[in-house]
Amino acid sequence: MDCGLVQGADPEISIGRRRRASRPEGSLAPPPTTRNDGIVFQRITAGSKEILYRLGLDEQARSEVAFFVRSLIADLERLAERPPSDATYLHFGCGLDRFDGFVNCDRVRTPATDCVVDVRGRLPFRTASVSGIFHQHVFEHVDYPRGARRFLEESARVLRPGGRLRMGVPDLARYVDAYVRRDAEFARRVGLGEIEFAARILNHAFGHGHRFLYDFEALRVELERAGFREVRRAGHRDSADPMLNRDNDRPDRTTDTLFVEARR
Repeated sequence: MDCGLVQGADPEISIGRRRRASRPEGSLAPPPTTRNDGIVFQRITAGSKEILYRLGLDEQARSEVAFFVRSLIADLERLAERPPSDATYLHFGCGLDRFDGFVNCDRVRTPATDCVVDVRGRLPFRTASVSGIFHQHVFEHVDYPRGARRFLEESARVLRPGGRLRMGVPDLARYVDAYVRRDAEFARRVGLGEIEFAARILNHAFGHGHRFLYDFEALRVELERAGFREVRRAGHRDSADPMLNRDNDRPDRTTDTLFVEARR
C-alpha cells in the first residue's frame, strides 16, 4: 500500500527506535508480538472477519473501514515524529520492503518504515531537495482525482530540477486486452490460477483496495499536469538512475505492471 497513508534516514526517526509488526489486510486489531501471539491473533482475525461478513461487511467494506482507522492512527503517529531533513531518495508505500539509501515511507508504521506519511497531503520534505522518488503498486490505492493529483503535485515540489519519479501501477490496458482475449496464461501469471470465465481477470484488477486504474495515456496526462516532463513508458529496471532500478521482479508484477518514469 502507499507511503503514505501509499517506498539517508534521519537518526531521530531511525527504524531501530520503533519496530512494530504489520497488521493483516482488513484487520483493526493490534499486531502480534510473539509467535504464539501471532497464532492467536490469526484465529481472532479470521473469526472477526466471519462475524463482520454475517453483519453485511464484505472484504471491500472491511478494507475501507480498516483504511480509515489506520489513517487516523498514522495521523497520531506523525504528531510525535520529526520529519527527515536530509532525504535524497524517497520510497513510498514501502510496506515491509526497506531500501538502503532511501527514506522508506508508508501510511502506517512497519518494521521497514522510516517515516509515516500521508501522500494525500503535504509531503514532509523540503522543496527541490530530493533526487528521486520510487513507488510501485501504490498510486492506484490513492483516490482520484483529488488525492492522486495532490500526490503528484507534491512529488514535483520536493524533487530537484532534473530529478526523477519512477512508478508502477497495474496496467489497465493489459488487463482489458487479457479480458477480451480470455488470456488464460495472463490469468495464471497474475496469480488467478485456472479461470472458468474471463470476468475474473478484470475483477482481479479492480480488487485489492484499488481506487483508480491507469493506462499510459492517463498517467502521462496527470504527470504533465503536475509539472513533469519527458514522461515515458519504461521497461523493467531500465532507469538512467541506478538508485531507481528497484522494480519488483515477481512474475505477477512483471506481467501486469505499467512502469512509468518522468523528470522534473
